Amino acid sequence: MTQIEFSVLRFFDAMTGWAPLDNLVVAFTKLGDAGLIFVLITTVLLCFRKTRRIGFYAAVALVCDLLIVNVTLKPLIDRPRPFTYLQQFGHLISAPRDSSFPSGHTGAAFAFAFAMLPAGKKWFALSLVFAVAMGLSRLYLTVHFLSDVIAGAVIGALCGLFSVYAVRKVLAYTNRLGGK
Repeated sequence: MTQIEFSVLRFFDAMTGWAPLDNLVVAFTKLGDAGLIFVLITTVLLCFRKTRRIGFYAAVALVCDLLIVNVTLKPLIDRPRPFTYLQQFGHLISAPRDSSFPSGHTGAAFAFAFAMLPAGKKWFALSLVFAVAMGLSRLYLTVHFLSDVIAGAVIGALCGLFSVYAVRKVLAYTNRLGGK
């Protein structure tokens, strides 16, 4: 770990201690536990014909991100969490049991956000702000290093972009075959 990463965590750790903000950040980050909020929104999008295509983009993005981040990279790299180095970190939530790199919460948030690109600027912007806030919440709680969050954001964004491309290609192909 670099001194820069520990400095970033010390900066965020110094901001903790005001109960209303601590509670807000803890509640916000819990929305991303197991991708809960993104799975729920994706499920709702899939239920309505008008939003079904966006729901497919989101579903593919989230599955892609899950496979890359949680199934492949986290176990392969097995990076310890910040609190294994400095015990002052990670005290606001229960210690996550999986490894630190890359951030799964951030990856899922960015995968969802970039899958929202075809929904229009407003929905993409709102989703992107949510994703950035999710990444910042992981730093505020000092359960990830900055590089974990950046890697999660990049991987998630690429999964979101891939999902839009892949689903469009599949739908175009099925339409050529006579599907609707």
